[in-house]
Amino acid sequence: MTLFLKNVDYPVNNFEIAVVKENTLSYLCSKLIIQPIMFDFDQYLGFLAFLTILTIGFWVMIFLLTFVIPYWIGGALIERLKEIKEERKAKRAAH
Repeated sequence: MTLFLKNVDYPVNNFEIAVVKENTLSYLCSKLIIQPIMFDFDQYLGFLAFLTILTIGFWVMIFLLTFVIPYWIGGALIERLKEIKEERKAKRAAH
């Protein structure tokens, strides 16, 4: 982006500092509107709600991955091994 300053004969980039006359600098400063980036109260509450939901989701996922799913898989394996053992016993008893 190129910025052309009053009383300067060449374009000035955003990252360069131009030496300009005092009246040009005061003109630019008077036209410059500095507005802080702030939330309204309802936007702030929405942002807090978003962070809360995100955090709860994160900890629920950690809980599921470290406890519930391994418990579920382990229980299913134990039950399957019991079924296989019972099938073998039934097969031996039949012969």
